[in-house]
Amino acid sequence: MRTKHVALQVPDLQRAEGFYRHVFDLEVVTREAAVTRDELASGDLAGDVTWAQLPHTATWEDARLAGAEVQMVGLRRGELLLALFPGDPRPGTVFLIAIQATVEEIASVRGRLPDSTPVEVDQDAALTFLDLFGFRWQLCGPGFQGPGDAHGRWLEVPSQRR
Repeated sequence: MRTKHVALQVPDLQRAEGFYRHVFDLEVVTREAAVTRDELASGDLAGDVTWAQLPHTATWEDARLAGAEVQMVGLRRGELLLALFPGDPRPGTVFLIAIQATVEEIASVRGRLPDSTPVEVDQDAALTFLDLFGFRWQLCGPGFQGPGDAHGRWLEVPSQRR
């Protein structure tokens, strides 16, 4: 198995799109609005409400002028797909989102972070920060190693004493 996408609720969808596009160098792959049968010109809906994608060249202003309220944004870079939905994330519901990245990719993201970003870990091969919406992001190389192991800090337990 592997991650298909990460979906986050954010209080300001347009602002979140701008932030994540800039920091992670993502491309918009979809902006969608919930529409009713009457609003969709094709009229081929099975239910009363469904998703309709805005044209790829449409802007947020185009959506507003059309009376469409964007309810989902999809952003992509390579295998990373981030889906954003309007809502109020509750602190503590997501501890950390870890993304495998090269040293060069980490440096690139580091360079695009706003100056006011709280950074918890800042190393060549690791970067952990809190974003504008309270989510903790960790960029690191392949594999997994706990912090104690990575820093050579081991607990001594009775069964392991000599």
